[in-house]
Amino acid sequence: MMDYRPVEILIERGEENAVVTRRALAKFPDTRVRVVERNWEEDRRREPTPAMGRDPFGEGKRRLFFTRQRARFLEHCPAGTPGLVCCNYLVVSLISNCPMDCSYCFLQEYLANNPTLKVFTNVDNLLDEVAAVVDRHPVRQFRIGTGELSDSLALDPIVGFSQDLVPFFAARNNVLLELKTKSACVDGLLRMIRAVASSCRGHSARPRSPIPKNTGPPRLRCVSTPPGAYRRPATRSAFTSTR
Repeated sequence: MMDYRPVEILIERGEENAVVTRRALAKFPDTRVRVVERNWEEDRRREPTPAMGRDPFGEGKRRLFFTRQRARFLEHCPAGTPGLVCCNYLVVSLISNCPMDCSYCFLQEYLANNPTLKVFTNVDNLLDEVAAVVDRHPVRQFRIGTGELSDSLALDPIVGFSQDLVPFFAARNNVLLELKTKSACVDGLLRMIRAVASSCRGHSARPRSPIPKNTGPPRLRCVSTPPGAYRRPATRSAFTSTR
């Protein structure tokens, strides 16, 4: 398990009772908590760098901010190249910024001016967006990835997103969820997989026993790919080919 402990927990006003917020507060009962306004992060970003110390990006990773995502959750992968056929890989981001500090990761530059490690509280909206797309096309196979703007599981012992994602995706045969992690924080995920009688057959580790044949397509894939391995180009509009 990754030893992550925030120095401060920030909560957008109105999100104090969100499920994910309560999970984190239960993990860190002694950590300083502040309720802030919606635009707090933007105001903080405009402050001069010395006000945040010599390493503002590093300090931001220790400041956990719970807020609502007001933009769209589900998007096409932004790594597409003009002139080539898109593979229709979709991505969702429940967290922005990463508790790890990998020097090669594009997040070090892309999120360099991010004053917090941001966790989105409105998971229900994400699931509604995904359901609206995949349930409308039941015969089409979808592949949805996480880990674009953060490690998929590094904060799972704190925020417990696997509790929300696994039952939802395991109940649908036409969608595969990819979770990318460099951490060992897989206990919660494995518990949920066992609870829904599913399997994690795409893990990079060798299974202890052979995988049975004719069991249908896997619905969850866990890979040890770094959270960011490319420089993000401009994001395109989502679902141009799914409607």
